[in-house]
Amino acid sequence: MQQFDVVVIGGGNAAFCAALSARETVKRVLVLERAPEDEAGGNSRFTAGLMRVAYNGVEDLKRPIPDLSPEEIERTDFGTYTEDQFLDDMARVTEYRCDPDLTEILVKKSLDTVAWMRSKGVRFTAAWGRQAFNINGRFKFWGGLTVEAVGGGPGLVENLTNAAKKNGIEVWYEARATSLIADDDGILMGVAIRYLARQVEGGETIDRVVYLRIRRIVLFGLIVVLLVLHRRYAGLRHQVVAFSALESSIGQANVIDVELESQQRLRHV
Repeated sequence: MQQFDVVVIGGGNAAFCAALSARETVKRVLVLERAPEDEAGGNSRFTAGLMRVAYNGVEDLKRPIPDLSPEEIERTDFGTYTEDQFLDDMARVTEYRCDPDLTEILVKKSLDTVAWMRSKGVRFTAAWGRQAFNINGRFKFWGGLTVEAVGGGPGLVENLTNAAKKNGIEVWYEARATSLIADDDGILMGVAIRYLARQVEGGETIDRVVYLRIRRIVLFGLIVVLLVLHRRYAGLRHQVVAFSALESSIGQANVIDVELESQQRLRHV
């Protein structure tokens, strides 16, 4: 049975950011992507690479977009998108059904997070073509969506994939998780996956079931990347086990709670 410190199930923006964050503290990280390599990325491939980020002016935007030229700044009214505006939009869109603590992390660490992604190799630009009007030769942004990944969704996935490989993260394509493995006490021990053998072993192109032993945590393609990237933002010292969707008996869920101990003892699956 192969052993990894962290297995991330999913190959989109959230999953790769979780993997990159995990790689800062552990050695062996694996990303499982169900799609073939040329179709990888999940929903991230189709989102245009837009990032909703709280900022108070162009100086903030220079953190994820350091190559903004003086000419671009001169001919653009970036305006502001404050934390209060972001919080108000979250409340309005969700009809106040968003978790207040997690939403605060999402909003207040949004700029730090995209700057961190930039440090990992993800390139960003201003979304002139999508979120700005040209008014008398000067672009004016609206709607709070100012930052986008270079190359849109496909560019975002490509940059994240390259960053993962550069950091020694393994990526298995055409590999899907089918179940979690726990002992009789409910302690998470591993994950079962089904994959095309050629992707890992260079052998026959047949489906086979593989069992992976996990030392510490499992992060399954999360819906919101900002909630996972740096656990220290929330002062959390325990490990997080979460997922958005798995096949087979796992079904769909958002979060599996774990005890605040070194062992990942599941309360419910």
